[in-house]
Amino acid sequence: MLDDEEPRVVVPEPVAVPSPATVEARKHDNYTDDLDELIAEQKLNGEIPWTAEDFQPAPATTAITDPEKHEGLEFPGDCAMYGRLGNIAKRNERLQLGWLYPSLLVVASCLDIEDADHHVRANEYGALIGGVHTGKNVHMDVALASIRIPDRESVVMEDAPGSHSGLMNQLSEQEPVPRLLFLDELINVFNACAIQGSNLPAMLCSLWNKDKVGGSVKKGRQAVYGKLSMLGGLAINDAADFARVFGAHSVKGLYDRFIFGYSENHLKFRPAKTSPESFDLKPVHFPQRVWEAKDEWIGDDLARGRLSEHALRIALITAACNGDAEITKPCLEAAFRFCEWQERLRQVFKPGLAETKDAEAFEAVWSALREQYNRQKATHEVHPKAASLALDMEQENRWKLIHFTDVLNSKSYHRRYSRFISQVRKTLIEEGFIYDVREDEEDERGKVKKGKTPFVVLAKDVR
Repeated sequence: MLDDEEPRVVVPEPVAVPSPATVEARKHDNYTDDLDELIAEQKLNGEIPWTAEDFQPAPATTAITDPEKHEGLEFPGDCAMYGRLGNIAKRNERLQLGWLYPSLLVVASCLDIEDADHHVRANEYGALIGGVHTGKNVHMDVALASIRIPDRESVVMEDAPGSHSGLMNQLSEQEPVPRLLFLDELINVFNACAIQGSNLPAMLCSLWNKDKVGGSVKKGRQAVYGKLSMLGGLAINDAADFARVFGAHSVKGLYDRFIFGYSENHLKFRPAKTSPESFDLKPVHFPQRVWEAKDEWIGDDLARGRLSEHALRIALITAACNGDAEITKPCLEAAFRFCEWQERLRQVFKPGLAETKDAEAFEAVWSALREQYNRQKATHEVHPKAASLALDMEQENRWKLIHFTDVLNSKSYHRRYSRFISQVRKTLIEEGFIYDVREDEEDERGKVKKGKTPFVVLAKDVR
């Protein structure tokens, strides 16, 4: 049941010793991995003063796993937010934290935020998942209005690039400058990515990791610079819709570079009074304990590799906006809880693997059944018709019975995949993913036989 090479000696080359006449080059700030030990040594030698914090007990161990064991797709609340950004989100009581807090993270990521050790980047890509007219764009607008962005007119770009050359025109030819793609409909970017031969998806993937990209334009080969962040809405009704959007081969590489916002609640619009806040940003140091905690959080789950990058970026963004000199325990824990929520969202909203229409139909039907199963599991709601079936099954377990036809009708799949539904159901049964539920009934001669019902039970997951 579903619950269910040898070492070689290298002779060092002679090192040229500069003459006294050599002009000493300007020294840059020396940020190293051993910064904590260097500071401690300087304090012991009396080179820098001790502070009150030096005499406080060592910080408690970071909570690697969620102490409250949150489940489900809804935003987990305070435990996944930190500092001033969290306070801004909570001030907007009518708005959904599952859409607003991710939006604040992405908008703040275009500020001049810096890791003192230059190991972690601050830019982020974000997509808000939800149906049409549910209020996703309101949350984006409130997030943008809540944060004062220097030179906003240059930083915020509300036109979707139609190609890689279009994106290059929006960046700088001289230096890495912050840019925020702020789009009501993220699908416009994905449609441009899906054009055969487009270099846009590869460029977007590269800009998540670095500030410089190159491409061919009319005047030849050109290099541009930018610290790119991106925020937009995705009109998605269910996991099948999501799989189609992220199903194109060109878009799949972008999937794990996004953080997602999600809420099942709709917003009844009212004008929001929002004042932008300014942030005194300083470089943020990552102590060694943060890297150790990150490795422990990943554990043996390699799928958490990219999510751990998101966790470090989110910790950097929230710490910088909070004025912290280094990543603190509460900051890192909130980043971990946020990314565990992202992990739960990714278990439902997955990129599509289908390359044919019948494979797409299979993915869509299975996703719909899985979604309904999760809903009934959470509520233990029993379908009215399931309660009266003559089955050898206790009533408290009948929430496991899923009305196949009702689920597909609710998604209008009989209209979209009419030619494939019967074959998909047959395949699901033959491969043991579901089984039909049959009840006892008497024929005209009083013999008991198994009769058909519209219900199915999920037997195992599709991998």
